[in-house]
Amino acid sequence: MRGRRERGATGALIAVILVLIMAGFLATSLAGRVTSENDQNNQTLRKLAIGADALEQYAAINARLPCPANPTLNTGVEVTATAATCSFPTGSIPWSTLGMRYDDAFDAWGRKISYRVYTGDATHGSLTQPDGVSMVRCDTDETVAAGDATPASNGLGGLCVPYPDDPDLKLRTTIPGSFLGPNGFLAGKGLSLNDFGVNHPDVAFVLISYGATGLGAYTVSGVRLPLPPNGSPPPSGDGDEYKNAQSTSTFAARAFSGPYDQANESIHFDDLLSYRTLPDLVRRANLSARVWPET
Repeated sequence: MRGRRERGATGALIAVILVLIMAGFLATSLAGRVTSENDQNNQTLRKLAIGADALEQYAAINARLPCPANPTLNTGVEVTATAATCSFPTGSIPWSTLGMRYDDAFDAWGRKISYRVYTGDATHGSLTQPDGVSMVRCDTDETVAAGDATPASNGLGGLCVPYPDDPDLKLRTTIPGSFLGPNGFLAGKGLSLNDFGVNHPDVAFVLISYGATGLGAYTVSGVRLPLPPNGSPPPSGDGDEYKNAQSTSTFAARAFSGPYDQANESIHFDDLLSYRTLPDLVRRANLSARVWPET
């Protein structure tokens, strides 16, 4: 009898040890997966930062932003429809036009980084038109009642007065203004983006990785993965991935959804974004307004 009890206790002990080993294995596996996902996210964020810096440098040299590239091709060249509009508003970052490395145009999952840029309208102007992001001709010390940017001309508008160059410096009467102001270069100009609850209506461009799930992204072969589900009418945060896959919308950067939210649910979110507001881009590109003489 005693031998049976000892054998039974030994068997129970072995079972407990096996359970502990299995639990440790699962914990190690889960920790490794979380570490891998974190590494991929960090790698993607670095590439988004490289792309944003390249766009900023391009603006500093060219006084405009490029159009997106054709996402079905791997040329990485911007494609314009007109001087103010783009042929592929839901395209990818134009890595070749920007002088970037080919590898930096893809996120950690091997999918193309998407690029959205404000092309506006004839009244507010486009950031891809000539001098589209330049405020050099705007006057920070303007005392007259003027302040509006240039009216539409041949489909272009929204630039600082005068355009093209005018030797009469007294005509430089456009004020910098603000997005919410009644006039000025910045008035009403930009994409809309909600960054962890803070709304930015004056975003110049957005770079987007669609995360591990990749819904809405273009593959290296130029095939677009299915769009994320659209939550309509959405509760808070519902359908944000779908919005990020559009050409214009209220783009969203927010915390990732929980581990039990599936990719086919509109509440799911694992997108990674990088962006610049127009005022910040103009300042960093050294294209800010100047004090122009009145006489």
